[in-house]
Amino acid sequence: MLKYTGGGYGGSQPGIPARDLTDSEVIQFGGESALIATGLYEKPIEVVARRGKSDSPIGQTLNGDAEEIRKLARKLSSKEGD
Repeated sequence: MLKYTGGGYGGSQPGIPARDLTDSEVIQFGGESALIATGLYEKPIEVVARRGKSDSPIGQTLNGDAEEIRKLARKLSSKEGD
């Protein structure tokens, strides 16, 4: 799977969907390296916390959304300072 980043102005390539791609689509549209080289796709980020309760945000797994991960990290670091 590759996550679509949009690549800013002109964020598309002819014949390639402007959205996240499944593993089979990555192969179909030229392979991981070629798609990442366009600047429109990135590997999803997976973060698994090592501590905390399973019902807390610390114990959850986040897939792909870097901004979501940064927001959670800021939220958690502010709670540790309390």
